[in-house]
Amino acid sequence: NESSVKFQATGCSGSRGEQLYSFEIELFDNIDSKACSYKINDREINVCLKKKKTVENSVWPRLTKTSAKLPWLKADFDKMAYSEDESDDGKKTSMSKKGLTDELYKSLRQDTRRNKSK
Repeated sequence: NESSVKFQATGCSGSRGEQLYSFEIELFDNIDSKACSYKINDREINVCLKKKKTVENSVWPRLTKTSAKLPWLKADFDKMAYSEDESDDGKKTSMSKKGLTDELYKSLRQDTRRNKSK
C-alpha cells in the first residue's frame, strides 16, 4: 500500500529487556515507495518519504491522514523539500527550509546594502 508506512523492530529497553516496536501510519496521500529510503543510527531511525507527483498533492497540510499528533514522530525541516520550481534557466530546483531561509537573508542583506548606498 503506497498510502501508509508499516514498521516493526525489536530493540533493547534497559531493564525490560527485549521489546517489540511496531506501528502503521496512514499517510495524507500516496508516496513513491521505490524512491523512499531509511537510515538506522545508534539512537534513531530516519525515514525519507517521497510523495507521488500529482496535481492534487502538491503540498500536504500534514504527514498523516488524520490530524492526531504522534508524540514520537518528528519532521526534520532542514531536510524537507517544500516545493519544486523552475529556475530562470528552466531547470527544476528543490529548496529546503534552510535554503529558503538562507536565500531570504541574502536578499535582505542586498536590500540593506542598496538602501545604505542611496
